[in-house]
Amino acid sequence: MPKPYSKPGAPSLASKKRKRDDKKDNQIDEITFDRSARQEYLTGFHKRKVARIKAAQEEAEKRSRQERVEERKRLREARKEELRLHVEAVNQSLGLNRSDGEEEDEEEGSGTDNEGEGGTEAANGINEESEFVDEGKFTTVTVTAMDGGEGEDEENEEGEEGPAGDEKNTTDTNKSKEGTKYKKGKERKPKQKKKKFRYLSKSERKDDRMRDKVRRSRKKTERTAK
Repeated sequence: MPKPYSKPGAPSLASKKRKRDDKKDNQIDEITFDRSARQEYLTGFHKRKVARIKAAQEEAEKRSRQERVEERKRLREARKEELRLHVEAVNQSLGLNRSDGEEEDEEEGSGTDNEGEGGTEAANGINEESEFVDEGKFTTVTVTAMDGGEGEDEENEEGEEGPAGDEKNTTDTNKSKEGTKYKKGKERKPKQKKKKFRYLSKSERKDDRMRDKVRRSRKKTERTAK
């Protein structure tokens, strides 16, 4: 018996049956409709838009904060580098100045050691030696201090103390004379004590008002009688 004609590439009956079985297995048993989810989806457009804007703002703020932190870090590192270079330059200059100062101190120290104690005496003109040459003759002259210096100083001090003592005595006598003149003159008037201000009590103020009222009424009656 001849086989039925079938198009080339057409699915066979077995494959069709297998597909139907797969559909039955994957078929959904029940479809439920959630009204709350539908309501939230329909009314939540604005809410979702606001949430997206807020998330974008937070992300931008976070990014800007991170950029500021990195910028401050770069500035801090640059300042540290500048400070390090400045310190190195200062230390280098101080080292050069210190070496120059030490050399000068060494030179000055050698000069003072050679001079010794004679330098101070030479500055004062004491124990100074001078050499003179005249027509082939060589002479040396030494200048020394005299012993009468201390005595002269004491005399000068006594002379200075004398006028100062006289001035003190004259001032004391003038003060005593002024005291006697003041005693012989008019005596001082005693200072008058200031009267203390005192507030009147309520009863005292009432009595004063009554007395004033009586005085006015009396004057009024006298004027009318005249």
